[in-house]
Amino acid sequence: MHSQLQLFVSCAPGLQTLLAAEIAALGYTELSVEPGGVSCTGDITALMRLNLHCALGSHVLLRVGAFEARHFSALVKRAACLGWETLLPPNIGWTVRATCRRSKLYHSNAVAQRVDTAIAESLGHASPEGDDPIAIAVRMDRDHCVISLDTSGQPLHRRGWRKQTAKAPMREDLAHALVVASGWDTRTPLIDPFAGSGTLVIEAACLARRLAPGRLRAFAFERTHLMDATLWNELREAAASQAKPNAPKLVGRDREGGALRAAQGNATRAGVENDIEWVHADLAREPLPPLADATLVTNPPYGHRVAGAAAAHAALTARLPESAVTRVALVAPTEATTKLPGVALRKSLMTDHGGTKVNFLVGERRGARKNGPE
Repeated sequence: MHSQLQLFVSCAPGLQTLLAAEIAALGYTELSVEPGGVSCTGDITALMRLNLHCALGSHVLLRVGAFEARHFSALVKRAACLGWETLLPPNIGWTVRATCRRSKLYHSNAVAQRVDTAIAESLGHASPEGDDPIAIAVRMDRDHCVISLDTSGQPLHRRGWRKQTAKAPMREDLAHALVVASGWDTRTPLIDPFAGSGTLVIEAACLARRLAPGRLRAFAFERTHLMDATLWNELREAAASQAKPNAPKLVGRDREGGALRAAQGNATRAGVENDIEWVHADLAREPLPPLADATLVTNPPYGHRVAGAAAAHAALTARLPESAVTRVALVAPTEATTKLPGVALRKSLMTDHGGTKVNFLVGERRGARKNGPE
C-alpha cells in the first residue's frame, strides 16, 4: 500500500529553486520545479521526511489522482474511485477546496461540493464533524483534474516555537530562505541588527545545528492511514541523532526590549537559547559587534508595516564600513533602490512578505577586514 507516491511540495513565490536544492540534499533527485513548488516521487518514508525536514516548503501534498473531467458526472465517478478508504479513517473529517482555470467545470464551489460527495460515497459516510479536518485540494485546469491530500495540515513554516512576535515579523520559511540565500557557511558568525522577535537568528541557529524544522509539531498524515508509528519514530530519532551540539557565534540585536524578550522566549522554545547572544542596542548609536568574517542577515524596517526605514538604512550605511562583515543579505521592497557602501548587492529572488512584493538582496563586501577591526 502506498509504495510509490506522487508528491508536491508547495512553497512561497520565488522559493522554488532553493526548495528544490533542499529536497535534493535530502536525497530525492528525481524532482521537477513547477509554478508554486516542487514535485517529486517517493515512498511513505519520503512523505514523512519531507514534512519533518523541509524548512522552505509550505505543504507536502500527496497526489491522490488525476483525470479528465468535462462534466460533473464524470468528476464524481472518477473521484469516488481513488481509494479514499486507504487514506481516511472513519472518524476523521475532511474539507475540500477547489480552483478552476479554463475548464468547462468553472464553478469552484460546485466542483468542491461534487468531490466531497464522491469521497462520502466512497467511504459510505459524510465527513464527521470535528476540528482540524484533513484538507483535500482540487485543481481544474483545461478540464484536467488533479486531487491532492494535504499531508502537512498547518503550514510547514509553523514550526511550533514562535509564540511571541514583534512588529512585522518575518515568516520562518522566508527567514530560512534569506539565511540560505546569503551564502552563510553555518560555521562563521552571523548578525541580525534588526532582530525583532528573532526569527532570522533562530532559523540560522537551527540550520547550523541541523535541527529538523518539524521536530516540535504534529502533521496531518499522522491522523490518516498513511501513518506508520514505528517508521515515524525511527525517522524522528534519526533526525535527533544528526543534530549538532552547538552553533557558531550568533548575535540578534534590537533597540526594542520587548522584541528581544519575545525573541528569547522563541529561542527557548526552539531549543537554541544557548546558541544566540541577544543584545539590546540601537544601530544608530552603537557599532556592529567586531566579529571576523561575519555575515549580516536582516529584515530591516522598510516603511510598509513599520516606520523608520530611512533611519535604519542610514544606520546600516554608517556602521558597515567600520565592521568586519563580509557578506550581507537583506529584504527590500521591489520598488526600492537599495545601496550599501562597499557592497555590490544583487537580487537573489523576489517573493511576497506580508502582502508586499520584496526582493532578497545579497552581496559580498569589498575590502572587508576578515580579521576584524583593530
